[in-house]
Amino acid sequence: SIATQEKLTESVRASVQQERQRTLLIGMVAMVLMALVSAAVLFFNTRYLAGNLRLLEDSTRQLASGQGDLTQRLPVNGENEFARIAANFNRFITHLQETMAGVRQTAQQLNQTAVVMSCQITQAAERSDEQSQRSTGAAAGVEELSVRIGVIADNAGELRGQSDESLKIAQTSAQALTHL
Repeated sequence: SIATQEKLTESVRASVQQERQRTLLIGMVAMVLMALVSAAVLFFNTRYLAGNLRLLEDSTRQLASGQGDLTQRLPVNGENEFARIAANFNRFITHLQETMAGVRQTAQQLNQTAVVMSCQITQAAERSDEQSQRSTGAAAGVEELSVRIGVIADNAGELRGQSDESLKIAQTSAQALTHL
């Protein structure tokens, strides 16, 4: 039971780690795609988009370093290419934020499950110790009973020997009395 619970705990931890890796991979792929799109926009509209691209670059750099603020969004002004890129980037960040919230919630649930399992394992260990102590006490009682039975058997053997001897004496006495 304890080994099963430990395997379950290990399996849950492995699942959380896989989810984290998957989220990071999605984030990195999306970052690469956004960087490619940003480069194309920069190439065609360098002067017009330079300030806005710096914002996008800063945001992606922060996200790539793990320091990005997922609550911040790029400004979407107008309907030009950069506005569409910013809107798509913002949707990506929203999706990433929701994914991270899901991972956080799953991690909290796993933590709660681990705490409950830990308590159950502790209780099972305590019950096992109690049962072991009871078994040890019962074994000691059985051994004491066995020793007493042995003593009684020895005493019965001695008593039988004395009884046989008394019988022989009584028979001898009876024969002697009959001859007189």
